[in-house]
Amino acid sequence: MDKSLKLDKMACTVMIVIGLLISFLIPTWQTPDEPAHLLMIAQSVHNEKLSENIEKEIGSNDGELQFVKFGEKVNKSKFKKAMTKSPKYTRTEMMPKGISVSIVKHLPATVGIYLGLMIGLPSYWVLQLGEVFALLFYLYICYRALRYIPVKKEVMFLIMMSPVAIQQAGSLGYDAVLLPLCFLFISYVMYLDFSSEKIELKNMAALLIILGFITYLKVPYFFLAIMCLTLPLGKMKIQIGRLEINEAFIVKWRKIIIPAGMVVFVAGVYVFRHNVWIQIIYGMVAEPRRGLYLLKETIATWHQYIIISTVGNFGWLDTPMRYSVVIAVYILFLVFAFINSDKEKKKSFSIGGAVIVWGTFLVMTLLVMLSMVNHTIMVILFGAENLNKTYHIREALYQIPYIGGLQGRYFIPFIPLMFLPVPQVKQVKRSSMIVIISVFQIFIYGYSIALLLRRYWM
Repeated sequence: MDKSLKLDKMACTVMIVIGLLISFLIPTWQTPDEPAHLLMIAQSVHNEKLSENIEKEIGSNDGELQFVKFGEKVNKSKFKKAMTKSPKYTRTEMMPKGISVSIVKHLPATVGIYLGLMIGLPSYWVLQLGEVFALLFYLYICYRALRYIPVKKEVMFLIMMSPVAIQQAGSLGYDAVLLPLCFLFISYVMYLDFSSEKIELKNMAALLIILGFITYLKVPYFFLAIMCLTLPLGKMKIQIGRLEINEAFIVKWRKIIIPAGMVVFVAGVYVFRHNVWIQIIYGMVAEPRRGLYLLKETIATWHQYIIISTVGNFGWLDTPMRYSVVIAVYILFLVFAFINSDKEKKKSFSIGGAVIVWGTFLVMTLLVMLSMVNHTIMVILFGAENLNKTYHIREALYQIPYIGGLQGRYFIPFIPLMFLPVPQVKQVKRSSMIVIISVFQIFIYGYSIALLLRRYWM
């Protein structure tokens, strides 16, 4: 077994151990939006009794486990009762009545939940098994991403292992699917950039399939596709029947392809002009001074909260790490981005490639922020987001003080883009890097576990 493969497997072993520990330390119903995601799973199998019965058994109004309000602890006697309580529902009434395409958003967790139901486990363990399967999916896809990424592997691993990412990986939410797929997409693009001898149809098909799943999970993340502009034209050998799309073909036809693409884009914007997304972008462009003001106020008001919650703000965002610890984590990311542990020649993006990758990061950041404009307007003007109300976007922008509702976990899928283009300026022994990473992991997870124990259990 080569050393790289051995290290990747060791990294994933650490992930599963830490992931299971975090999953069990964070009580049921404390992972963000867990009840809502359980309902989504039930709707995807056309059987809302799935969520109703589980909540009735261990949560909601008359169950054992309630939301642990800030300042309160887990009721240990009720917790123990929930762990051993035999379910009153039957397997038959919990079985799927159909399958929706939306099941892909929660497929790993759904498989785990139904395995628990078939075995006849208490409802508490049914949900835990759903979280374990979600974590295993995260683990496998992250392992594949680590195998593909040819450079900055340590940085990618540290981001994959960041405490909030691991919390979301071991949850019922679709972040457990979205996060690793985004990491895989980024890693595969870098593999094609630096390691693959040629880029063939199968490679582009793989990128499109991964991107398709990402887009279905959450539309703004489609724009990770911008990163594909870094792919070298000289490697293009895409054979479609008798047609080969290569550098010469692209150069020859780009004067037609680019204008045609722009026409299709403009036509698409016109056709979907009433879409909320299109309306928000229209409003920000039509009111540039107000748009810039809202972005500035959002950053000024929420930057510390967002930075902390990208690394360590657990549960319902009420168990944050210290800001200084989070900054230290980002400094470590940057340090590892500057160093190279490989014996082979250093690999880095060209200046143009670095501009594209950092530009992708900025576009993604802007889009994630804009994705919450509608949420902010609806909550401030009407009191809730899911209401059948309308507003005039240009006027509404003047009725909100900033963009609210942002959480750091929304930025995790593309945080690697901040560090991947950083040039490698220092060669360091891999053994030294492993020691540093190990010390860091012991500290950050010792700290995280202490926070969770203090918040929920002690």
